[in-house]
Amino acid sequence: MSGRLLTIGDIHGCASALDAILKESAPEADETVVILGDVIDRGPDTPGVVERLLDLERRCRVVLIRGNHEEQFFRSFDEPSAFDAWMLHGGAETLAQYGGRMDRIPEEHVEFLQRSVDWFEQGAALFAHAGLAADVPLADQSSAWLRWIKHTPDRPVWQPEKTVYVGHTPQKSGLPLATPGWCAIDTWAYGALRGADGWLTCLDVGSGTYWQTREEGGVREGKIEQPPTSHRQPPTTNNQLR
Repeated sequence: MSGRLLTIGDIHGCASALDAILKESAPEADETVVILGDVIDRGPDTPGVVERLLDLERRCRVVLIRGNHEEQFFRSFDEPSAFDAWMLHGGAETLAQYGGRMDRIPEEHVEFLQRSVDWFEQGAALFAHAGLAADVPLADQSSAWLRWIKHTPDRPVWQPEKTVYVGHTPQKSGLPLATPGWCAIDTWAYGALRGADGWLTCLDVGSGTYWQTREEGGVREGKIEQPPTSHRQPPTTNNQLR
C-alpha cells in the first residue's frame, strides 16, 4: 500500500464521532487504517460503528486490533462468568443495542470482530491495543500485555527505532500522549457522553497530524511535532479547535 498509514483510537460505540473523523481524515483506497481495538461497548451505537467499519473496509485496507472489550465479548459466548463481567463493563449497553440477545448480533458483525489481530507492524510503526512486555518477542506476548496492561508515561522503549501505537488507557486530558518509543491515542471518546473532555483521535502516522472529534459535536486538529522514537526527546503536542 502506497498511501498514508492512519490509526484510530478506542471508538467505544461512538458512531457519530467516527463519522466525523472519517470525514476529516478522508481515507483513500491505497491507504491503511489501523483501528486500535475497543470499537464496542460504553457508547450509544456499537452496531453503527461496526457497520461504518465494514463500509470502510470495502473502500481501503482496514486492520482491526483486538481490544480487551472484544476479548470479553468473545469469551462471553462460552463462559457465564465472562458474560457477567462483560455486562458490567459496557456489554449491557451493546447487547441492548443489538436487541438484547447474543443471537441477534448479525453474523457479519461477529465475523468482522473475529478478524481482529493481536498486533500489526508496518515499517517502524507497531500497533497494539494496550502494550507490549519489554524484551519479549511479538510472538510470545501475552494477552494480559496486549490487551489489559495500563500505559504509563515512563514505560521503557520496547525496541529501538520502533514506535508502538496503543489505545486502551484513556488520556483524560483529551490529547495523545507521545513519549520516546510510544504514542497513546485513546483520548476517551465516550468521556464526552459523561460531560468530560473526551475525544476520538485519528493520527496520520507519517506526518504526525491528528484529527479529533466528539460524539456530541466538535472537531479539532493537532500535530505531534516530532516522531516519538526512542532516540529523540519527548515530542510536544499542539491542537487547535475548529
